[in-house]
Amino acid sequence: MGSHIEGLVFITEGNESVSDVTGGGECLGWDEQQGAPLSSRAVCERRRRGGGLRRSSRAELLPFPPRRRSDSMKASGTLREYKVVGRLLPSVKNPAPPLYRMRIFAPNHVVAKSRFWYFVSQLRKMKKASGEIVYCGLVHEKSPLKVKNFGIWLRYDSRSGTHNMYREYRDLTTSGAVTQCYRDMGARHRARAHAIQIMKVQVIAANKCRRPAIKQFHDSKIRFPMPHRVLRQQHKPRFTTRRPKTFF
Repeated sequence: MGSHIEGLVFITEGNESVSDVTGGGECLGWDEQQGAPLSSRAVCERRRRGGGLRRSSRAELLPFPPRRRSDSMKASGTLREYKVVGRLLPSVKNPAPPLYRMRIFAPNHVVAKSRFWYFVSQLRKMKKASGEIVYCGLVHEKSPLKVKNFGIWLRYDSRSGTHNMYREYRDLTTSGAVTQCYRDMGARHRARAHAIQIMKVQVIAANKCRRPAIKQFHDSKIRFPMPHRVLRQQHKPRFTTRRPKTFF
């Protein structure tokens, strides 16, 4: 079983945790012979028995193994909507394999392709080594100047299990609403970006909205307070004995 802690992968056996492997002490290095991290207790015991660690020894104190590249998604910046189309590589047995299209929200096209292979490998018997990306393009919003209500159906993995969820947001674009969703899930539920799967995003009519936080903006006579107003004519009059008033 693999445990991911701060970007480092520790392989444990059975139900042993990282603290059990390291002997409960601070991990100071990696034992190449045993294939396990060295603790301060083990280092002191070796120095007491052998009078120190020789540089030519196979059990010498080595640095941690190199960091493995994580395949988890990083929701950095504003996410974008991509349309990714892929298929299996043509072969003699299957010269015209079917195409699979997927709607992906990712920060760039590299992450979008990676997420495509992550999802399609779970749904179909195909992977990156045996397939190809036919098309990967950015999807633009049709009306980016109009405020809309978005309903988002998602699935995310928490510490206790997998949960389905429906959320609503108000934004100008679909990618902006999904970005809000990722930020909100991270703040309210501590959900990491790689643990969130966007299943469906749809524009919701005002009479179909459920959340009070969204329904409170559905008022044709809505008014907002103006606590701080700055005068347009800052220098008229230029010299005066009165202090400007910006709070009314």
